[in-house]
Amino acid sequence: MDLTTLPASLLDDAFRFALLLTGSAAAAERAVIDAIASGAHQLEEMRSVRRRDAMLFSRVREASLRAEPASGEEAPIDAEAAALARKFHEIPEPERSALALFYLDTLEAQEIAEFLGMRLHDLAETLDRGRGRLREAQPA
Repeated sequence: MDLTTLPASLLDDAFRFALLLTGSAAAAERAVIDAIASGAHQLEEMRSVRRRDAMLFSRVREASLRAEPASGEEAPIDAEAAALARKFHEIPEPERSALALFYLDTLEAQEIAEFLGMRLHDLAETLDRGRGRLREAQPA
């Protein structure tokens, strides 16, 4: 499987998800490529689009969490956005993944909960904690 066999919108979402998890565009790109390369056969065999997407996001998450921390590889376009991205990257797991998946609007809440191995109620609490951490990180 190569990148051209997956929908561009799915690749965009996978990249954004990895970017939120890694804090680095270069690391995010590597995570998406690694995820596709490591699961190419399984991704090709998936008959259900939802299951394929969930599998890809699972592999992207694994690759992103293994990635080296962001090291200033990119020059920030906007200092405030860069500061927020760094704060987002500092949010612990699973809050970071929950927030990223929820706001990317790629999966339904129940799917995110299943993806992260938690109950729907626990997902709501995890999202609340993550939002609180982002609010605390915002300058007054």
